Amino acid sequence: MLDTLLHQEAQGLIDHQGICEEVDTFMFEGFDTTSTCLKFALLNLAQCPEIQERCYQEIANFTDFKNLTVFDFNKLEYLGCVIKEALRMYPSVPIIQRRCTNETILNGLILPTNTQIIIHIYDIMRDSKHFPEPSVFKPERFFAENTCNIHPFAFVPFSAGARNCIGQKFAMLEIKAALVAILRTYRVLPVMQTKDLTLE
Repeated sequence: MLDTLLHQEAQGLIDHQGICEEVDTFMFEGFDTTSTCLKFALLNLAQCPEIQERCYQEIANFTDFKNLTVFDFNKLEYLGCVIKEALRMYPSVPIIQRRCTNETILNGLILPTNTQIIIHIYDIMRDSKHFPEPSVFKPERFFAENTCNIHPFAFVPFSAGARNCIGQKFAMLEIKAALVAILRTYRVLPVMQTKDLTLE
């Protein structure tokens, strides 16, 4: 990424300040968002020991933890479902903003060019029309056979469309790696109930 930005700087397409802003964005998006998902995944695993045990059993299938590859992590399908469910219930970025590039009519309402639109991802992914019992932690929602009925824009923790997160595959891999390191060695126990949790 930095090489691309430096190349663009040499061509006059971006200045030093722009490069600093891009690097800052990647540092924030790659750290805060991933750690937030990890916290909520662990919180829910602590609340649901049977789900935690299933993750442990899936992880225990590996014997050589020093040489795990991307392909090995991709085999952890249930753990992937746990991460997606944590992202659905507690998206790291609960609100995104977009701007209308053209006049648009939405549900009979005219949105002029340059109208700022706020999309509340948190509410979208807790809509019972798409996710029955939206407040219940159910990784099974993301089994392949269950996702065919989910609207493609009902699950958007990394945004959607042309401006979605370019690091989403890396983020999923990073979260899986962290959870494998924790769950293969430790049992996660609850210190509070999720019903007592308030988000501000």
